[in-house]
Amino acid sequence: MTDQPLSGILTGSLHAALKPWIGGAPEIQPLPGGLTNRNFRITGENGERFVLRMAGAETSVLGIRRAHEWVCLRQAFALGIGVEPLFWEETQGIFLMRFADAAPLDPASLAGNPERLAKLAALLRTLHGGPAIPGRFDVFEVIASYQESAARRGHPFPAAFVDTALRRARLELFLRRDQPLVPCHNDLLAGNLLHDGTRLLLLDWEYAGMGDARFDLANLISNLELEGADRACFLEAWFGSSDQAGAWRPGIDAMLIMSDLREAAWGFLQAA
Repeated sequence: MTDQPLSGILTGSLHAALKPWIGGAPEIQPLPGGLTNRNFRITGENGERFVLRMAGAETSVLGIRRAHEWVCLRQAFALGIGVEPLFWEETQGIFLMRFADAAPLDPASLAGNPERLAKLAALLRTLHGGPAIPGRFDVFEVIASYQESAARRGHPFPAAFVDTALRRARLELFLRRDQPLVPCHNDLLAGNLLHDGTRLLLLDWEYAGMGDARFDLANLISNLELEGADRACFLEAWFGSSDQAGAWRPGIDAMLIMSDLREAAWGFLQAA
């Protein structure tokens, strides 16, 4: 990921391409966060605000495909669950999106809040019920790919992680039961969820692809630390009944393990 200031990159043909939105002399401010990219808030000459994101180097090793991400961004906006994407430049992996006047979702705000938990479930149901998107996300294949990539770089995963391979294989046999593939986000961190006071929006579609909805549900539950009654409320809202949620619980519990393994594998590979 380049450390060059955006002002040194936003020149020539790139600036010319963005000029219809940001004008000739925009105000540029770096935004915090972004482990696999750099983010900037741009205020155009007419006062409109945008977010420009630059992809990091070698992100393809993490399974990120920027062309797929662009399609997912556009579809999310069309479904009403994402910000408006305006421009994509493939060579440098640059995206321009309209700035959303919204705040990252505070997981604490979900506690004992059935209405907000239902909104969260509705957000995912909209995604999972939407048109197919490019790419495939299989958590078992992703973890195996991360292990292989780290080993090639001379940083094999710790023995304790490798020892989970047999258990993981057993989980895989249990979970692969003709599960339909649906559009999934696969990176449901609190920071990737915005709330504007009325609706929820999803950001950062880097890992999106057709996959198992149970992984998305487990990933969100894990990252937002939904426990007890809040977890039950969220799952009941997604499934439509407590009976259906209960029937799917073993698969979701197994995917909670896989979600944690994927996060650990991602961290090991980043360190490598």
